[in-house]
Amino acid sequence: MSGETLSIKEKNEYQPKINSIRKAIYTEEKRVKDKYTWLEHQDAIGMGIFLGTIAGMVATGYMYMVGVLAWYITIPIMAALVSLLHELEHDLIHELYFKEQKWVQNLMFAFIWVAKINANPWWRKPMHLKHHKTSGQIDDIEERLIGLGLPVGLKRFLVTISPLGSYLVIYGVSQDSKKINSLPGLQIIRASIVNLPVLLPGNFCLLAILFPEYVSETVYYICWNVCMLLYFPNTLRQSSLQLVSTGCHYYGDIPRNNVYFQNQVLNHPIFYPFQLFCFNFGATHIIHHYVTRQPFYLRQMIAAGVTDEFKKQGVRFNDLGIYKRAHRFYDNATASPDPVAIGA
Repeated sequence: MSGETLSIKEKNEYQPKINSIRKAIYTEEKRVKDKYTWLEHQDAIGMGIFLGTIAGMVATGYMYMVGVLAWYITIPIMAALVSLLHELEHDLIHELYFKEQKWVQNLMFAFIWVAKINANPWWRKPMHLKHHKTSGQIDDIEERLIGLGLPVGLKRFLVTISPLGSYLVIYGVSQDSKKINSLPGLQIIRASIVNLPVLLPGNFCLLAILFPEYVSETVYYICWNVCMLLYFPNTLRQSSLQLVSTGCHYYGDIPRNNVYFQNQVLNHPIFYPFQLFCFNFGATHIIHHYVTRQPFYLRQMIAAGVTDEFKKQGVRFNDLGIYKRAHRFYDNATASPDPVAIGA
């Protein structure tokens, strides 16, 4: 069934479920917006979160450097703050803030890129928009670069903990898209040119503190603080996000162009520590696949109100076997569609 388009009969079976879920999401969104009229000021909210997060990062960094905060407190605080920037980046990709003021978007993108020590947001944008069209397919570049479809093992571990780990899979992902002429494609050389200027300095700082005998005291001091305030927090944030994100996306044996099969809801208590560093991604991301034009904080606000509808329509909950199956929907790839809720 992988990559196949549903037959008319199958579409007729699942479309009412999809429509019912979307209706519940829109209904809950209207209820929340009617109750909290300040949600209308979307640009102001986005900028407020952006500036507030920067202020929080500066304050946390200052308190660490003057000895008020220990490293083991600083790292999780910074990781949680940068996770907000990641959500803002995602919303900006969907042009949910300052759509008519590109210079503001670009300014936010630039700061977020450096703060995350990760993929170039301008490069990521077409990959993410493609993800919504090809979710769970072999040309779902964005998710495959963070481990979707990989079995548990050393490669999966390295991809999870470092953005550089994506280079272990980038060639295969690129070739798969090229074989089926799926655009936008993944050009390895361009990906390196636009991403490495931020990725490499952060990793140099890690090497500097691991091998201090090769650098001066001043360089060591700078690199130590970069690692404590950005590199290690982002390692924690990225690892949490990628573990959760790949855990709520299915891959490889689901039909094309059918949102019903693309996600599950991960809200099991064992994921609480990871959800802290990715803004409850596992419990709310499925909403985004059904309705893309919502900022991240609004998804969180309506999540509780649509959970029952997901369960009613048979959406899967807490299918922890997804990791063992390398994110396949079925235990047997030839099985017929039978998306029975798990753990609901």
